[in-house]
Amino acid sequence: AEALAAGRRPAGDDAALLAAIAGYRDAIDGMRQRQVTRTLSTDGVGRIFWLAFSLEQLRRNLDDLAERAADFSGPAAGGDA
Repeated sequence: AEALAAGRRPAGDDAALLAAIAGYRDAIDGMRQRQVTRTLSTDGVGRIFWLAFSLEQLRRNLDDLAERAADFSGPAAGGDA
């Protein structure tokens, strides 16, 4: 909240989030290449890919939220205009 009030992006480790999502995506790709998912039910495979999609969408939503928060943050009230 303090960072937004000061017009700064909140501190966070974007690289860690991106690395975690990329690691999950790589693991899924590896499972597909080794045909590990072949023995799973359609529902089981769907859940795996749903999670991958959801994580990617969460990342995009968090990026959008950070951008919108930066758009709305501005000089503190009572400052020079």
